[in-house]
Amino acid sequence: MVGAGPVDYPLVTALDYLIVLDQSAVSVSLGLLGRGSVVLADAARVPEPPKGRFKRHLLRLIETARGLGNERVANIVALGALIGVAEVCAYDSLVKAIRDGVPAKFLDLNLEAVAAGHAMTAPARAVAAN
Repeated sequence: MVGAGPVDYPLVTALDYLIVLDQSAVSVSLGLLGRGSVVLADAARVPEPPKGRFKRHLLRLIETARGLGNERVANIVALGALIGVAEVCAYDSLVKAIRDGVPAKFLDLNLEAVAAGHAMTAPARAVAAN
């Protein structure tokens, strides 16, 4: 769950959203996923994504980041995709947070990364709207 209040228990007991960029994260996360969870997994680095009663999206997150020139922004690509499929917050709010929090020399790259991630989920949003 995403909340606005203070964290009163720092250990995760359930996951509403999970981004998996490496196969090693699957086994430690699987038991925390519930029926309504949303999972985004990198299609190349997670050859055996979690299976269960949740929404699963296999996306080329790291490949997209590489295409932008830096694999390190795969997490930002993933955030853009998460906003696209789960609407955790408004896309504009995420862009504002990036503008406010990312150093100037990395700003353009991070804005490109979030836009690319969001764009890759446009077909899923179109299907959901119909």
